[in-house]
This record gives sequence, structure tokens and C-alpha cells, in this order.
Amino acid sequence: MNEKNGNKNKVIEFKNRNKESKRPAIQTEIKGLKVLIDKINGDIETPLNYEQLDGYFSMLENKEKINEETKYYVMYTIASELENNKNYEMAAKIFYNAGQILKSAELYEKAGKLYAAAIMYKEIGLYLNAAEIYEQLNYYKFAADIYLKLGIAEQAIRCAEMYKQNKLHPEYAADIYVKLGYLDSALEVAKWAHDSGYHLQSAHIYEKLGNYEKAITEYILSEELYFAEQLALKHKKYKRAANIYLRDRKYYNAGQMYIKLREDAVKSGDQEYIDEYELKIASCGLKLLDLQQYELASELYKQVGWYGSAGDALMMSPKTDLYETAGDYYKKSGELLNAADAYFKAGKYDKSGKLYEKIGDVINTANAYIKAGNYEAAKRIYEKHGAKSEVLYVELLEEIENNRINQMDKKVISIKASNTKQ
Repeated sequence: MNEKNGNKNKVIEFKNRNKESKRPAIQTEIKGLKVLIDKINGDIETPLNYEQLDGYFSMLENKEKINEETKYYVMYTIASELENNKNYEMAAKIFYNAGQILKSAELYEKAGKLYAAAIMYKEIGLYLNAAEIYEQLNYYKFAADIYLKLGIAEQAIRCAEMYKQNKLHPEYAADIYVKLGYLDSALEVAKWAHDSGYHLQSAHIYEKLGNYEKAITEYILSEELYFAEQLALKHKKYKRAANIYLRDRKYYNAGQMYIKLREDAVKSGDQEYIDEYELKIASCGLKLLDLQQYELASELYKQVGWYGSAGDALMMSPKTDLYETAGDYYKKSGELLNAADAYFKAGKYDKSGKLYEKIGDVINTANAYIKAGNYEAAKRIYEKHGAKSEVLYVELLEEIENNRINQMDKKVISIKASNTKQ
């Protein structure tokens, strides 16, 4: 501000000094600008070419070729000439750059550029002038902000009432009332917004007033489910959040909310609610399975400790790389046969064989070891359990013999190849 006032004083001093004595002609080497300055000096009688003023003005920024005093004198002279010719907007622009902000604001106002004028008035601290213009433009929020800053409550209330009267921007009206501490008035605006169908604005107001249940409802009515979800989560309203997620077919997220509610019920020992939320979790899992979101369903069940169901969900998936994890879940739940089957389908034959052996399933144990290429282990299982008469056992012996011959053939071929190289 001081710098701009200083510039203004420079211009005035320059003008006064040249009224008293004959001012020498201003000199410059800038092409184009020289013509303009010649006109200012009176060397050329033709009028100023306003269409070129923007170009000339940008040239003035070249401080290497024109000093500060000359620069501000030229700007002042151009702006004054423009004002005389009622080109107020261009004059306002140049006066502003010459540091004469009040003059700029007045000319912007004359030109009908009220918003620009208001900004100028605010810049030099003439806040009431700015507020009056904002009211003319129906920018009551900006006007109210100024009145609140100045402590003029009555004028701020008038701005809020104008919003109500015009049935516009209920959230702005409420914001003004909240800042004034008139919470009942803000609540009335929230209700009016709801009745008028402005649910999103009503939600913002209720949220600002701390009535989160109402705010969530209004967000849902406005179809802004994301904001409803976030508000419910922020204030730990998990049941509301779950219902929103269900509405949005986000069953995994809904299940997460029911898990949190179940945890609270477990802490309080309320079996009725535990049962209710477990049913809800199971339902969300089934919805996910219907949507073929097997991994999400499994994750949901796992978080509750339902490892058997978590394994079932993964085994429904066409992704065979999930089956080993399913086997791990079955193992945790004590379902060893299911675990062994899952490992077998996953191609983890050694793990599968060990579990089959543990539960005494001779045929599947041997089959798993055979698949793993562990023929000796398979033979051991048959012999241990007296199953030598089994057809598979006879075939196994043949397979072992064939495998032994194949291994010997491979060694012979390897030796021959080695000798050939030598």
C-alpha cells in the first residue's frame, strides 16, 4: 500500500513541477511508444490511438529503457486522457497500475464494472464501499463477511434475510446466522431448505450445527452417498454407514460396519445384537458371492473368524491360485479333509498328502504322493496299511520300476553326451 501511495505522490510531484517550468520532452528508444510520447509532448497533433494503448502499456514495463518517473508520468497522462474521453474501464486499469487505486475504483464503478470496483475498495480498506457494491450485485455473502468483520450485525442479518427472501443459497444464510451465534435461525433455514428440496444445502447446515443424523439423512436424500458415508464413518455411526453402503451395493463395506457393531456388542455382552450382526455379516457375504466377488466375501468371513466359510468362498473362485489359501483357512478351522482337497486342487500335493495321511485316507494319500512324484512315500503308505492287493498298488510298483528305468536311461544318455563332447 505504501509503495503504491509513493508512486501516486511521484506522479503528482512530477505534474506540479512541470506546471511551474517548461518540461523537456520525454525521450525513449522504444519503437511504437515513441509515437505515443510524441503525442503526449504535443509534437504530433493527431488524437491518441486507443486501440494501441494495451500494446503501449505493456512496453512501459520495460524498465531498462524507461525510468520510473517517466513511466508513471506517461501512465498518468494516458489514463487522464482516457477518462476525459469516457473510456473509464481502460483508464481505471492504468490508474491502478500507476498506484492510484481509489481513482481506479471510482472509474471501475463509473464503467459499471462493480465487482472490480469492490475489489479495489477492499484493497485500500474502504470496506463499506465494497460491501454496498456486493449488495447491489446480490453477493450478500461477501457483503455479510465484511459487515461481520466490522462488527455490524444488523447489516449482516439483513444480508441473510435477503437470501431467505429471494429463496437462494440457504447455506449462505445459515452460515451468517451461525457466525452471529443465531443457531435457532440457522436451524429454521435448514428446515426451509429441506422443505424446498435443497437437501444438499440442508445437509451442510445440519452438519455445521452438529446434527449429524439429520445431515446424513439429507445427504442421502440428495443422492450424495459418498458424503453420507464419510460423515457416518467420521462420527462412528456404523449402522447408518452400513445402510448407506447397502443402498449403494457396497456389501463388503457394509459388512465391515456390521463387524464393528458386532465387536461393540461382544464387548457389552449383548448376545441378541451379536446374533443380529452376525446374520447381517453372513448376508453381506452371500451378496458378494452372488456378485462373484469371492475374495471379498472370503476376507469378510475371515475377519469374523469364520475360516471354513472363508475357504468355501475361495474354492468357488475360478482362480486356482486361491485354493492354497483356502486350504490354509480350512486347516485353521479344523476341516482337514477340505484342506487336503483344497491343497490337492491347488497342486500342492505334498501338503495334501500329509493331511490325507493324518486323517487315514490311504488312497488319496498315495495318490497325492504319486502326483508329487514321491513314489517311495506312496509305496510306504500302501504297505503300511496292508493295501498290497489294491490295483493302484500294483500299478504303483510298475510306475516305480518304470521311473527307475527312466532315471537310469537318463543317466546313460547324460554319460554318452559327456563322452561325445570329450
